[in-house]
Amino acid sequence: MSPNGTSWNFNRYALKKVPYTIKRYTDEAKRLHYVSNGALEESIDEFPNLKAWIARIGARPTVQKVEMYPLLIIFKN
Repeated sequence: MSPNGTSWNFNRYALKKVPYTIKRYTDEAKRLHYVSNGALEESIDEFPNLKAWIARIGARPTVQKVEMYPLLIIFKN
């Protein structure tokens, strides 16, 4: 299970809430998202077709309604 999935499991479904475990896996998931975001910001210009595809997907009305849409804004410019 990925750290993000593990974090979700401990935060939502664990029968016994262990604060140390919840904090550890939540912090690791945040760290991984930060690292991934940095890598994507630096490399997206190397892939103009991917950048254009993300922009097209993000322009769709249905996609704009979903919860994850703010993540696509990163690639819009």
